Amino acid sequence: MVMFPALLFAQFNNNTSSPYSRYGLGELHTYSFGRSTAMGGASIASRNGQQINVANPASFDAVDSLGFMFEFAIDGKVSNFKNDVGSAKYTDANFQYFAMNFQVNNRLGASLGLLPFTDVGYNVVLDQDIVNTGPVRTTYYGA
Repeated sequence: MVMFPALLFAQFNNNTSSPYSRYGLGELHTYSFGRSTAMGGASIASRNGQQINVANPASFDAVDSLGFMFEFAIDGKVSNFKNDVGSAKYTDANFQYFAMNFQVNNRLGASLGLLPFTDVGYNVVLDQDIVNTGPVRTTYYGA
């Protein structure tokens, strides 16, 4: 059960430190894997036996009949946020995806994996000095 800790990490870590993930769905992931991302996301027409292409399910049978592919990715990012009140620097390392691909028969291939759509997670602390009240700390947290 090597995958179990990775799945727990993917579900329970604070996926992003960006305060912008507080609005809407969060920060969107790219909808492509390694080689397709290197080509700027162009992946619809790619039918290669050396990569898993989630944008083109018809390419799943391109893998060799004795072959099995497994792919995963971890994403890292350093962010600097600054406004007139203050600044913050965050370092994030997150699970991005995992997938496996295998051929069922000569005309049928299958793929199985986990590909998150967005990252949501923020912890914003705002300290203010309000007139006639005093210092106030507001915390916005979401995971």
